[in-house]
Amino acid sequence: MHGALTPWLYRTELDYLAVHPDNQGRGIATQLVASGLKEAKKIGLDVYVRAFRPGVGLYRRLGFRIEKELVLDDSEEGGPGEVYRALMTYAIAS
Repeated sequence: MHGALTPWLYRTELDYLAVHPDNQGRGIATQLVASGLKEAKKIGLDVYVRAFRPGVGLYRRLGFRIEKELVLDDSEEGGPGEVYRALMTYAIAS
């Protein structure tokens, strides 16, 4: 179990990542996130990500928690409609 989360000021963000469909299912995304978590542990900062729906399962498996979910409709701006994001956190600092 991870410790309590620190205030937002003392967190770092893992930026967006994507794996080409031809290379999915090989553990690449897991290795990339694990590498980021390793670096965050070195400096003692909790981590947050803004995840798209397809990435939520990966982050959950690695110990992230959903703090907030947001669903928007971008169809009026020419988008496909529903846009989902999850703010997810991983507590490192204790």
